[in-house]
Amino acid sequence: MIRHLATFIGIAMLCSAGSTSDLVKAQTDLAKRLFADGRYRESLTEYDALTRVIDGPELYLAEFGKANSYFYLGDYQNARDEYARVYSNNYATYEFKLRSAYNLVMTAHAMHDAPGTDTWGDIFLRYYGNTPYAHYVSFYKGNVYFETEKYAPARTRFLEFLRLYPANDRTNEANWKLMVIDYLEKREQLLKLAEEIKILQKQVEEKEKEVIRREKEVEAKKKQLDEFEKQLNARSKQLDDREKQLNTREADLKAYEKKLNDQRAELKKLEDMLNGKKTLLDEKEKALKEAERILVEREKKFQDAVSKALSAAPTTTTTTTATTNVQKTTVTPVTTTLKPVTNTTTTTTTTTKPATNAAKKPILDDW
Repeated sequence: MIRHLATFIGIAMLCSAGSTSDLVKAQTDLAKRLFADGRYRESLTEYDALTRVIDGPELYLAEFGKANSYFYLGDYQNARDEYARVYSNNYATYEFKLRSAYNLVMTAHAMHDAPGTDTWGDIFLRYYGNTPYAHYVSFYKGNVYFETEKYAPARTRFLEFLRLYPANDRTNEANWKLMVIDYLEKREQLLKLAEEIKILQKQVEEKEKEVIRREKEVEAKKKQLDEFEKQLNARSKQLDDREKQLNTREADLKAYEKKLNDQRAELKKLEDMLNGKKTLLDEKEKALKEAERILVEREKKFQDAVSKALSAAPTTTTTTTATTNVQKTTVTPVTTTLKPVTNTTTTTTTTTKPATNAAKKPILDDW
């Protein structure tokens, strides 16, 4: 790039020789020699003085020399400004405009200004695409992206460069840089993959920690479950024992129920027997009541007979005392108790009456 930049320095100096005074020519020669010796700071001073001295169409010559000095001093911003002045100068020749446009591409490239390189490169290729410098501009359009590690646009521009200029002194470099881009892209992919692997490893480590924590929780839960199982087993044993007790109790209850049923059957038999005896007693009670009725009727008949006998017998004055034995039967009614009792009492009553009444009572022992 420096070689190409220096090519036009001599042209600028030669063009200025025929249009300036001897003083300007001498100062221009001095600036040229200083630049050729690499004394760019001193050369810049001379060219800067010339820009203040020259007042005419040839001013672009001093501005171009000044821009070159800035460029080699590494002051690319000022160099770009001076090259832009030359390019926009209507008096500048085709060669200086071409070289200014080319150097603007080189300056933007040196500043790693990819958009600026693209812009001035497109301008150069539009107006000077048939010059020997076109393939360099096309190459540097891709190279600025390569150096700024923007490999996708760099690949695009290098491929465009190889399509337009397949054979030149930059072809091998472009192919090599495309290989580097492939390698770097794969390396970038591998780095991304490595980063993803690191992230995955970190996630795996976190998962392992989580698994360990979960395992501890599960172990604790297992211990709790084992303890709970022991409690359940103990409770189950208690329930089994209780079931046995209940079964025993149930068997006892069944035996007791059977006993009660047997007793109920016995009671039923006794009840039936009592009912039979009650029926018999009821019949006997009826018979006794009938006998009592008969006795009452007989007694009434007896009383009636005695009354008739007494009324029919003659009246006497003998005071004879007669003793009459009268048998009376007292019948006690039969009750509805289980063991009805009938009390029959024969009472002998001796009645002593005056003799006047003795004749009125007949002897009834044989009745």
